[in-house]
This record gives sequence, structure tokens and C-alpha cells, in this order.
Amino acid sequence: MNSKASKIFRAGAALFLAGALCGCSMKFGTRTEPKLDKVVAYATGGEDIDDLNITYEEFRKEYKFILANSGIDDDTKESIAAACKQQRSTIINTLIVQKIYARLAKEMGVSELTDEEQQEIDEEHEKTVESFIKQLGERAEQELEESQASGGSDGETSEEETSETSAPSMTDEEKREAGSKKLDEILEKAGMDREDMREWEVTAKIVEKVQNAIYNSVDRADAEKKLKDLQIEGEEYYNSEISKYEQGGYSQVWLPDGSRLIKHVLLAFDSDTQTQIRSLRSEEKDDEADKLRTEKAEELKSKQEEVEKKLDDGENIDDLINDYSADKAGSANYPNGYTVIPNGTTYMEEFQKASFVPKKIGERTICVTDYGVHIMVYAGDAKVSDEDLKYAVDTLYANMGSEELDKIFTERIDEYAFEIDYDALRLDKPAEESSAVSE
Repeated sequence: MNSKASKIFRAGAALFLAGALCGCSMKFGTRTEPKLDKVVAYATGGEDIDDLNITYEEFRKEYKFILANSGIDDDTKESIAAACKQQRSTIINTLIVQKIYARLAKEMGVSELTDEEQQEIDEEHEKTVESFIKQLGERAEQELEESQASGGSDGETSEEETSETSAPSMTDEEKREAGSKKLDEILEKAGMDREDMREWEVTAKIVEKVQNAIYNSVDRADAEKKLKDLQIEGEEYYNSEISKYEQGGYSQVWLPDGSRLIKHVLLAFDSDTQTQIRSLRSEEKDDEADKLRTEKAEELKSKQEEVEKKLDDGENIDDLINDYSADKAGSANYPNGYTVIPNGTTYMEEFQKASFVPKKIGERTICVTDYGVHIMVYAGDAKVSDEDLKYAVDTLYANMGSEELDKIFTERIDEYAFEIDYDALRLDKPAEESSAVSE
């Protein structure tokens, strides 16, 4: 069992809502079911584990709600049996994760909900109910419109009837009333009421509180130390094995002195020319490739001069990138310019060398690569800002919190070693089980 199990219920009750709102056309069949108090999943290790038991009634509510919302009356039907089985597996695994979160909440002292949290839960519950009512009301209107469209004993409708039914079939008030009624019918079929729906929000809040408690247990100073270690590592790679520096993303936390921001307008060769150049390079005919490139660059001379004149007249390089450059999408991702480091290997050799030709910020140069003609401007010195460093620490800190959560959760999964009654839930028992919670 690995840390994937700890991510099963990260979204709280959203898993159930997503399934229930899918609107699929599965059916749920009549069959002999286990008794409601039958335990269908239980912990086999650890202390005080009776409260970790999951009854068939707990499972049944979630499963039947989803199926009832989808008009299900035969979940053994061949076309949907596999999907229903997967849903049952998802639900029982999710319930196991809920139980573990509830246990952790008690141990961490975060199981009690404040008045403010209760209010947040009430607000989320109201939003959830309204979302169901809205969708079910729209479904009722659609069903009515379909019924009207196929009305008439001969299957035909008159022009007058078509005109009448082209307008909305139900008012907003009627749709809300129909949606509310339909929701209560679904809940009744599932053996639930709206208070049971509120428990989804309670569970989600408990999950959130446990996660926050674990995240907050991590020392931010450790994240700051990790950042310093990354900076040292990045500098070492830059000086010894620059490709590892570039591929490892170290430029986000450390940049060598002299790094530059370069903006460019790319006047690209047509696709056929680029293909020919690549083909010649692959055949090691570099002289021919260079000759073709020079010829094609000359054909772009007038366009190059046009862009350079506009730069001389004071027009903004960003505007010219938007108007002329074949790389405006890439440039948009780096609005301050591409970061080019001394001795770098990320860019084509010609572009790399040309980036360091201008002496002062604002000056420009021209280079030709296999892609076309680059009109390049030295836009500024590239530095890792304080904001960048703060973001890096924030990211490391968040990752450390997630790792700690995964570690704790994995330990509990292994400790409790849940067993599932696969027969009762009509699930296939895994051939080899290291834990009941499937990955």
C-alpha cells in the first residue's frame, strides 16, 4: 500500500456529489441485500477499532443515493454492471478513509466544530441542496419538453402546438418545486433525508481540519532550509554539469551573475524551409543547411528592416511581438523576457551567443537560427526576486505538509489493515491484498 490511499477522499463529500450528479442512465436491481447492521468493512489491527466499523447501512445510503438519482433499477444489467461495481468499490474505500480521518480528528483535538464552522457547513449544505434542486428542476423541464414534443396520438404536432411548446415549459418557481420534490423522492429511495446530506459537509470540514492540523505541524524553517539546499545544489550543478542545472528547474531559486532577460521578434521561415533545414542537418550536410538558411534570411530582410525601423521610432517591443513574431505564444508565457544564462545550452547556439552581444539594457541585435530571423532586445537583468523565493518556500512548505499527511495516512492504513466483505458488496476480491483500500 502506498500514499495514494491518503488522497482518496481529499475532496471530502465532493466525490459523492460528483457521482450523484452524473446524470447517467444506469439502473438498480431488486435483490436480497445484507442486513443494515451488517459490518461490511472493519479494521483488523490497532487499538479501540470498533468505531472504525462500517455497516451496510452506511454504504447503502451513498450507493442508493447515486443510483436513485440516476433512475437505477437494475445494476446487474450487462451494459452498466462494471461501472456500478467500480462505484461500489469507490464508495467503500472512501468510507474507510472517512473513518480514518474521523479517528485522526479525535486524536488531534479537532473533531469538535465551532459555531463559525457550523455556519460554514450550513451555508455549504444550502448550496449543495440548491445545486441538486436546480439540476433536477432542469431535468424535469427537459422531460416535460420531450413529452410535449412527442405528443399527439399520431406522433405529430401541429404548427400551433410547436409554437406553444417552443417557449420554456416551466417557470422558475415550477422548476424549483419540481426539483425539490424530486430530490426528496431520491432521498427517500436511498433511506436518507436532507440532514444526511448535511453530513457530507460535516465530513468535508473534518477532513479539512485534519489536513490543516497536519500541514501546520510542519516547521516552515525546514522549508527555508530546503530552499537554501536547493540553491547550493543549483550553483554546484551550474558550475559542474550545467545540463542538470537547466533540466532541474534550479533557475527558479538561483541564477548565475550575468543572466539576462531577452525579448525577441521571430520572423520565421516557412514550414517547408524549416523541414528542409532539419533534413539537411540530419544528413550532416550543415554547409548546405547554412547556405539555405542564409538565402531564406535574406528574403526576410525587408520585413526585418520594417520591424527595426519601428523599434528605432520608439514602438514597444511587446506590440511588435504581437504583430510580427511567430513566437508570440511562447513570449506571452514569459512577459518579462526569456531568461538566458551565461554558457547555457537551453537555446540554439546562435540565440545563446547573440543574447550577450548587447552591452546595455534596451540595446538589440540580430541572429539567424534554423527557425528564422530573431530581432532580439536585451530587456533586463534576470534575477530571482524575493517574491519568487517566497513562492518557492511556500511550495516546499505545502509539499512537506502533503508528504507528512501521506506518511501519517499510510501508517494508519497499514496499522488498521482493513478487511472488506467483498461478497456482501458484490466486489471482486483482489488476488493479492496488502490492504483493503485499493490503490
